[in-house]
Amino acid sequence: MAYLINIIFIIKILALSVASGNENPSIIYEEYQHPIRYTKIDKHALSIKDYKNESIKNLTKRLTQNTKNDFEKARSIYRWITKNISYDVDSYFNDSIDPERVQPRNVLRSKLSVCSGYANLFNEMVSSVGIKSEVVSGFAKGYGFEPGDKIGESNHAWNAIEIDKNWYLVDCTWGSGNIGLDKKFNRKYVDFYFLTPPEHLIYSHFPDNSRWQLIKNQMSKIDFSNLPYVKPRFFISRFDFIGAPMMEYEIENDFKIEYRIDPKIKIMSQLINKNGIEQEGCTYIKRKDSKVSILVRPPSSGDYTLNLFSEDNIKKGKYSSCVQHLIKANENYSNGDGFVKLWHNYIDSYGINFESPHNFKYTVNKDLILDYDINPNTQVLFTLKNKNSGENVNGSLFVKRKGRSTQLNLRPQGSGIYSLNMFAKGSSKQEKYDGCAEYIIVVPDNYERTNGFVKLWGENIKKYKISFKDVHDYNYTVNENIMLEYFYPGDLVFTANLSDSRGRKYPGNVFFQKSNSGTSLYISSPNNNEFDLIVFAKEKAQKTKYKSIAEYKISGSNTSDPFPLQFSAYGELSAHLFSPMEGNLLRDNVYNFSLEIQGISKLSLIQNGKWTDFMKNGDRFIINNLKLDSGAVQIAAKNKKSNKYTTILEYTVL
Repeated sequence: MAYLINIIFIIKILALSVASGNENPSIIYEEYQHPIRYTKIDKHALSIKDYKNESIKNLTKRLTQNTKNDFEKARSIYRWITKNISYDVDSYFNDSIDPERVQPRNVLRSKLSVCSGYANLFNEMVSSVGIKSEVVSGFAKGYGFEPGDKIGESNHAWNAIEIDKNWYLVDCTWGSGNIGLDKKFNRKYVDFYFLTPPEHLIYSHFPDNSRWQLIKNQMSKIDFSNLPYVKPRFFISRFDFIGAPMMEYEIENDFKIEYRIDPKIKIMSQLINKNGIEQEGCTYIKRKDSKVSILVRPPSSGDYTLNLFSEDNIKKGKYSSCVQHLIKANENYSNGDGFVKLWHNYIDSYGINFESPHNFKYTVNKDLILDYDINPNTQVLFTLKNKNSGENVNGSLFVKRKGRSTQLNLRPQGSGIYSLNMFAKGSSKQEKYDGCAEYIIVVPDNYERTNGFVKLWGENIKKYKISFKDVHDYNYTVNENIMLEYFYPGDLVFTANLSDSRGRKYPGNVFFQKSNSGTSLYISSPNNNEFDLIVFAKEKAQKTKYKSIAEYKISGSNTSDPFPLQFSAYGELSAHLFSPMEGNLLRDNVYNFSLEIQGISKLSLIQNGKWTDFMKNGDRFIINNLKLDSGAVQIAAKNKKSNKYTTILEYTVL
């Protein structure tokens, strides 16, 4: 006959992140299946209400009346207790547990108890239907336990039951829920603690009597204290350790711990300091088939908790803790640059790989280059943000892509601390980018200021296959004028917007010229102010809007001559102007006009209502020795297929 525990054990319930609610399916291990009709038995047990002053024996009889074996009897009793008995948090936290209150009859009456009351009631109920049972006392890594804590005296009680000459372990207390951060009881049913395999329960429950370990190679208390802090999700997800698992690791350099995990299971890791604050960029996950390596690189010496999570197989996007280790970085530890902070969900789904782990923190004294292996169909976007002001920093990043090879070039324009972020999306139809990686960039005060890199719209650069002989700067100082070149295999037309801080535009200070392999952009200085320059492009054959491709900062040093004002037809007709290139011409001066243009039948110069036709020589159109009056001068082209003229250029005669 099983005995009742009269000693009060103080339980510290393990705070697990588990699915809640009665509708959750039972967790059945293939290698531990039992002859139980889970759905039928659970439904019946959860429907049973106890009568006022009903005896334990009668209640148990009603619970087990439709069962076929002892497994189903034990199951029905477990589900009823975990559904109907609540943990007595007031008695626990006030340290005022009355021995009478943990007696089975009183637990049933009050529906409230600590661990010994749960164990006593289960013991009484299963015994009343002929199942041999024992109340097991011992130490459990429960509420408030953290990796590295000492294993003390008994603080918990659970059960062992014998069915078909085999002993099994049951913990109704932990199966009913947990204590939350608010110190209130949360009823969250946990199936794991019903007939838990002994080799799994030993990670959290150490019985006073070694007999109830129920494992072949019994453990000492020291062995138990050295086991990592393992949660049910570890076994539910069928994780396993590679090598002997330990609770505590002392390190003085990079550290690696390995597991065996199904490649289909999504995982995350984190490192937390002794104050409970997550340390960003301190863990890195490497996966190859089922082998998982967690690399750990704390920011400095000290004690940390390494936490491994897995995604819930029902609630996608929700992660639960699986196992924790204590990482002690000793006083000789030196490697505080960490690992790049990754969002593995998106890293995996977008096919982003690293040949070797990147750091989380980089101190930059010159250009920084980061290499990636990325699915060519994945679109990537990098941003740099000032950590102090929160403002985005333009013109410091340049991305090169060829096949799967992606290279990020970072060239900060000044000292400071920056956040570098990587985003990705699957296609142009996907509206938003997803965050994939984060770095910290430290630029020291002695860093020599640079002109940065041109800001590019990567999606459009890729679409139009635009390339650069040399990477453009982001900042340019214009004395007279400068030239920027764009190369591409297709037939594109360009336009640009040069504007000052007040939004005033200067269309006459930018001019595009077609070349054999691309297009050249000429820029002159309107005055000595600062200007934003945005360059746009589109396919000539397509009647679509221009797409942004590049952005620059222009510093004017003086006022230089503008160019002729270009109209869209200039680019669409692939025209090339030889002279005059200045946009402001002088009255009564004589000028030679020369252009190369294809696909037109006639080219004319118009001033004050007077039309002067160009002479044609092949694709070259010429007017020599033309004296001009003051006013506007337009050059218009007549298309071969129509009688309409289209203005392509305009000059001003002063």
